Amino acid sequence: MSVTTEIKGVVKEIRDQEQISQTLTKRAIIVETEDEVNGKTFTNTYKVDFVNAKTALVNSLMEGQDVIIKCNLRGRENNGKHFLNLDQNEHIQIRGHFSLNLRIVLYNL
Repeated sequence: MSVTTEIKGVVKEIRDQEQISQTLTKRAIIVETEDEVNGKTFTNTYKVDFVNAKTALVNSLMEGQDVIIKCNLRGRENNGKHFLNLDQNEHIQIRGHFSLNLRIVLYNL
């Protein structure tokens, strides 16, 4: 079972597409968020992976763009190390842009 979360922030980096195997293609973006706690602002940076057919969604993004991304939190263990992945799942909201791709909707904010 995975947990779904929402990330609201700014696209800081768009990475090149990677062919991981014959059946797995991956493309990542880096999203920066700001949270305020007790009057102090903290910056968080997240890497969000787009897998296989969803890699095409990255083509509609630009660095500096405000986005809201729903993604799955997925954890795994490999050789005694633990990893947490953010995989884009349902939709992306982009300020000033509307598009439809596969069952994934991009909304205006």
